[in-house]
Amino acid sequence: MKVYTSNSSDLPFLRDMLCIAAYWDHSEVMNTDVYLEREDLRFLLDEWGKRKGDLGLILQDDSGQNLGAVWYRFWWESFHSYGFISEKIPELVIGLKPGSRGKGYGEILIRKLIEKSSSQGIHSISLSVARGNYAIRLYQKLGFRVYRENELDYIMIY
Repeated sequence: MKVYTSNSSDLPFLRDMLCIAAYWDHSEVMNTDVYLEREDLRFLLDEWGKRKGDLGLILQDDSGQNLGAVWYRFWWESFHSYGFISEKIPELVIGLKPGSRGKGYGEILIRKLIEKSSSQGIHSISLSVARGNYAIRLYQKLGFRVYRENELDYIMIY
């Protein structure tokens, strides 16, 4: 296994992982371009890697196959996604290929992201997770706690 820092050339894979994250409870094969046309998702990776504070990690197996990705971005009060808490706290997104779930890869990615962000002086990270998403247990295990409860999701903070 290898974890590397993403760059703008990884954008197609990050888009696939965003689609998987947004549609976590869908089992069918998805067309990323169609599914990410939703108004609330379309902008999430715009200019990836060009904004100050963008940080992403990709996990590969020994053959170089990408298995999943985790990343965060800073947002503004006037322009943000679902897990926004503050302009000083980046929002995390994680996606794993369906065959890579339940193997500890998400934990590896998030721990590495926390480690890397901590070394850069960032000690809080937020995320949004649907109430029924099994990943809530992973986030809690890693030290995230519920910051705010909404009708359909939790906003969590590390």
